[in-house]
Amino acid sequence: RASASLFGVIKAAEAEFKRFKKAQSDLKKGKENVDLTPPPLDKDGLSVARDAILQMDQVFGLLYTVPPARNEDGTLVEGTGSDDNESGSGDDVQVPDDVMELVRSRSAAKEAKDWDLADSLRKRISELGFAVKDVKGGDPIISRL
Repeated sequence: RASASLFGVIKAAEAEFKRFKKAQSDLKKGKENVDLTPPPLDKDGLSVARDAILQMDQVFGLLYTVPPARNEDGTLVEGTGSDDNESGSGDDVQVPDDVMELVRSRSAAKEAKDWDLADSLRKRISELGFAVKDVKGGDPIISRL
């Protein structure tokens, strides 16, 4: 249900932007029977959609900042620090060494197909205030809860 609700919110916001863009296009083309002033965006509706998406983010982790790449010893890989954060949000997550060790152990458990251990490590990581998002063919993404 929640993902269906999210889809509905996104589609509603998308429809509002399409309506606005079409009205602007009609105005520029000089179509007859078109009001000469562009319609205002439904800012209240878009604000409600934004708020709903932010609430759903707390459940689904829709919005996240990819943490900088780290070497095996935990140091930042050169050129991937917070200065290079493309999102500009400044939300770089500082992951403690013990959490990084749990993430590495969890990855090893998954490779060994020890699902019970991997699940218990994910739970422990969560208890420490972090979430792990698995990335197919890549390193997991770690974010704060």
